Amino acid sequence: MYLKLCVSVRSILRMSIGRLGDFIVKSTHKCDRCGLHYPESNEHCSHCFNLKSQNELDIYKQEIIVAAASRKKLGWSFAVIMFFISFFLYLSF
Repeated sequence: MYLKLCVSVRSILRMSIGRLGDFIVKSTHKCDRCGLHYPESNEHCSHCFNLKSQNELDIYKQEIIVAAASRKKLGWSFAVIMFFISFFLYLSF
């Protein structure tokens, strides 16, 4: 059983070796202005480099906060839906 599992994992890795570069973690810096991470190879933050005034930066930060809150709300919604689906499946058996 263990040997078959190892062989199947190795074959999967060999098949996806062309896309292995997509999964390599690249080193990043955290921007002091916007708080997001950008690649170490870039000289400036790609998110807020073109924002010149403090007002534009504040608006951008607020958009980031709103987007994060909506993703969190969506995640909780999926969790609640999955709970109810699991509960009803449990009751049906």
